[in-house]
Amino acid sequence: MPAYFTMTVVYDLDFLDYDSLKITLKYMEDAGMTFRSGYWTSKDDTFDEIVYHDQKLLEGDYVPEPEDDVRIGYKQMLFDFGGFSEVRAAVRNHEPDEKSYCIDIYIPEEEIFEDGEGGSVYRKEAVDSLIALAKGIWLDPAVRAIETETESGSGAVPEQDIMVGKLPEAHPFAVISEVHAARLELSGFETEVLFPGGVVIRKQ
Repeated sequence: MPAYFTMTVVYDLDFLDYDSLKITLKYMEDAGMTFRSGYWTSKDDTFDEIVYHDQKLLEGDYVPEPEDDVRIGYKQMLFDFGGFSEVRAAVRNHEPDEKSYCIDIYIPEEEIFEDGEGGSVYRKEAVDSLIALAKGIWLDPAVRAIETETESGSGAVPEQDIMVGKLPEAHPFAVISEVHAARLELSGFETEVLFPGGVVIRKQ
């Protein structure tokens, strides 16, 4: 299996409603992600079947256990976006902490990088398209943060840690609230203020 780049979109469980997942995925669609099909255990399921299934799991506060049958867990979806060969998304509950759930968006890592002087560097076109996607997703009022990392990353940083000064995973960028950004040491990052109340931080 290839290494994957991950963009993690974090939501607050306290704001989960009966149609949250449907609304969230509509924001992703409006930002440019077009549903292609289910994936793996859900490859024959329709978009509506996947959304209904995952919404009910979230409402029941389901967190997979190692012994659980994967067929009863959160389903994965494939999307078309940005010319990438694979854009896969899946829900994770109680991530990155007990108060949150997230949607992870996976893209083959080799399509995010290119050869540069001294080694691999981020492809500007790939990063620009992902930042544009993140900006559209940020319009969803349920979003708390958007973090990015490579396969070797340690996972998205919980919001309460960002609130006290820990940097989010930003490899190569993140979107956080203006309030949280004001608490961070952001030397080495370019910043761009977003509506509503957000900031893109991007490694220089």
